[in-house]
Amino acid sequence: MGRRIDLGSRTIRPVAPALEGTELYAWLPDGTLIMGAGSKLFTWASNGGRWVEVADLAAHGVVGISRLAVSPDGGMLAIVAEDLAQR
Repeated sequence: MGRRIDLGSRTIRPVAPALEGTELYAWLPDGTLIMGAGSKLFTWASNGGRWVEVADLAAHGVVGISRLAVSPDGGMLAIVAEDLAQR
């Protein structure tokens, strides 16, 4: 379960359940939560209370996403993953 910590009030509240087999989260500048699992990227649809697939990178040889980082302006997403060609 992802949690949001308010540093001012020091309160912690749940945000979203993790997808099975991963706990990789990153925040986009607009407050959207993004998560990687396998070759896919998902964003949290808080209005629907579920993860929504936004990209499948398998066609680009990306599998086993293990880390995510977002640039401060939200224009770039860095992904650490296995290279399908190296398997």
